[in-house]
Amino acid sequence: MSLEPRQLHPDQRLTVVWSQPPMLKRTAAERWLARHVRALVLGALAAFGYACTVAIGGALLAENLLRPPRRDVTAGDAVRARAVARRTGSQLSEQALHAADSAVLKGWWFVPSGRSRGTVIVMHGHTDNRTAMLGLAELLVADGYRVLAPDARAHGSSGGELATYGVLERGDLRMWADWAQRQAPDECLFGAGSSMGGAILIETLPDVPFCAAVTDSAFADLPSLGKWRIGTRLYLPDSLHGIVATPFVVAADWYTQGWHGIALQSASPVSLLTRARVPLLVIHGTGDRHVPPSDARMLAEANPRFVTLWLVPGAVHTQAWAAAPRAYPARVLAFLAAHQ
Repeated sequence: MSLEPRQLHPDQRLTVVWSQPPMLKRTAAERWLARHVRALVLGALAAFGYACTVAIGGALLAENLLRPPRRDVTAGDAVRARAVARRTGSQLSEQALHAADSAVLKGWWFVPSGRSRGTVIVMHGHTDNRTAMLGLAELLVADGYRVLAPDARAHGSSGGELATYGVLERGDLRMWADWAQRQAPDECLFGAGSSMGGAILIETLPDVPFCAAVTDSAFADLPSLGKWRIGTRLYLPDSLHGIVATPFVVAADWYTQGWHGIALQSASPVSLLTRARVPLLVIHGTGDRHVPPSDARMLAEANPRFVTLWLVPGAVHTQAWAAAPRAYPARVLAFLAAHQ
């Protein structure tokens, strides 16, 4: 067998076949993109899904905040109010004001029979109505104070479609304060608020000449409270509350501003408290699971010159009076009397 190379016919042509893989013909960027296109598509879909989840979650969170379930003032509630007036020997009437946006705000007005020591506006909490403040109203009227117990907007019998945690309620409370001062211009005006009502009261302190104020279980900052509640309900460690919840809280704020024209991020009692010059007693239970006790400490630290802090051991949300049945009324009455 011959091993000599085969001779090509002169008419034959040598054909060169390019054997380099197609991938090597591309640029480095094209090769990287081709290798990672699947991961990029999946990542884009995941990012889009997360953005949709945050947007929808933020909108639902905002609507849940803005439209709390309404507890109407019933005939039975009115009977309880008349019973308070009867036990304290005071006169009871229902008052109404028109807010700046034409919402009709309603409240009870208790006037003791003897000489008044001043007027106290008492503010109820979230999803509640003025009936929740009848216990405090009775304590105050029995001690000689006039008491105004209004329903917050979007609560009880008051008008208004949205609860805004102080954004609009600050103006409402200023109107109630002006009305109360016209009834007794020479008397001291005081404020007392529970939970949301306490937060609204604190937000109003820089603008209303209260002689003193008392709050129970008030939050320090609405956006921060939202992050804390989302984190605790997901059983996340404190270090992850902000990371996980901030996008939803920011989306909720964007939604309320864009759709309703309400900047919920401005509902920040701790920020406004720095400008207040009103003596304030901040009461909070150490067992509160709705508003953390750290909020009370933040409020005290924001204005230590004017804020007195009382942490009630073991008390849950708005239940400091039940946890300290003797100390609570004594401290409240003594604090108001000290600033008449």
